[in-house]
Amino acid sequence: MNQLNNLHFNNINVFNHQSLCVDITKLIIQPSLFNQPFNEYMTQTHNLLNEYLQNNHYNSQSQKSIRGKINEYLILLYLNNKGITHLYPQSHLFFIPDIKFDLVLFTKTKRIMAFNFKTCLRDRYKQAMVEGQQLKKLDTRFEFYLLTNNGTETQRLNNKINQGKVQGINEVINLFSNSADKFLQNLLTNEFIPFSNINIIKK
Repeated sequence: MNQLNNLHFNNINVFNHQSLCVDITKLIIQPSLFNQPFNEYMTQTHNLLNEYLQNNHYNSQSQKSIRGKINEYLILLYLNNKGITHLYPQSHLFFIPDIKFDLVLFTKTKRIMAFNFKTCLRDRYKQAMVEGQQLKKLDTRFEFYLLTNNGTETQRLNNKINQGKVQGINEVINLFSNSADKFLQNLLTNEFIPFSNINIIKK
């Protein structure tokens, strides 16, 4: 049975291979899952994660931090498998040093695309809104996306974005819906290139 190995994590700039979240991700994810559409992959892997956490009796506080980190790994591993090799997770941009983006990509057309990952939203989208606003102050062509697992909140926030009530976020994507796969296909139409070390500050 094929399993994820350390190279998979090196490819997404995760080098602490002994961490609990890396170990759990290796246990629950098979590379064959990458063949599924993005939304089906995310749904199935989160179901596997839920089952693992319940079977191993993790308390709610532990589950919260574990879910957040593994959710990040699941997204990055999938994007890398689909050919996005220049991934900059958990990165500060030199010109916005106070904000850590969950992921930064740089396109050949000189556009920055940044992402915030949230397993649930409630009012925490306001943090993402600030991040997006700061990014767009640099260049209005830069794009900022909020990726989440909450369908109801996704619809509510996208309505607010369309009404102009939420600034800075291009779109909220529900990773468990068909829109996630459409978003991915659009994302893959970009050509991503390495980002200058001058402009990126790692962790």
